[in-house]
Amino acid sequence: MPRGKYIQERQVKTCELNSWLNKPTMTETVKVCTLIASRGLIHSRTMECVLKNYQDLELFPNNHMTFFSHDKPIPDAQNYLVEKALDTDCTHFWFVEEDNTFPIGILFKMLAKDAPVVALDYPVGEKKYSTIMKKDGEIWWTGLGCTLFKREVFETLDAPWFTTDTTWRITNAETMELVKENIPNKYGGHDINLGMRLREEGIPIVSIEGITGGHLEIVDERTDGSNSGGYTIREHNDIYNYQVY
Repeated sequence: MPRGKYIQERQVKTCELNSWLNKPTMTETVKVCTLIASRGLIHSRTMECVLKNYQDLELFPNNHMTFFSHDKPIPDAQNYLVEKALDTDCTHFWFVEEDNTFPIGILFKMLAKDAPVVALDYPVGEKKYSTIMKKDGEIWWTGLGCTLFKREVFETLDAPWFTTDTTWRITNAETMELVKENIPNKYGGHDINLGMRLREEGIPIVSIEGITGGHLEIVDERTDGSNSGGYTIREHNDIYNYQVY
């Protein structure tokens, strides 16, 4: 990196830091607990992003820990991780999914937002949808690929925090009108249900604007018995369909 650009980035970061420290809600100690809801596997690129963001968190270099769920299904994995995190003295819970990537410095930016929930958007599915649904300027829900929660969010809500036993059915796609039905989600839905619950409780979600995370896809399986038997990984960073109403 050219030194001029490095100095410029450090100046921007210093301004963000000063703004953050001057907020009345800023606590003296920040401890981040990273929660990775892996169902058995995790991309090395994802862990690289996590570790580099730990290293970048210069203000509190040692106050972080990581928990994995291993093999547990949705939503048991997410609820298990929150239970583990609440047994610590961590102030922030950083949800990361096993196939997401994000830039160095994103954790710092999320902490600097000083909001109950801070999300980084990323593309999902073949049509590369946004994971954030926004209506009338308010975020209703977000994915959990790179999302930071203040501890108080989960202390305020009763367990289980994540559920999949209900579905929000769209009754008007143009205006995003929804109705809640007692139909279990076949896949996912835990993030939507949490977002709607946060909305009911008046707990806001904010997002990091101008930055998009990545979503990893295995496009070729490795070949056993070969020194070059690695996986071919494709990283998707572009969002083509935004959920804004």
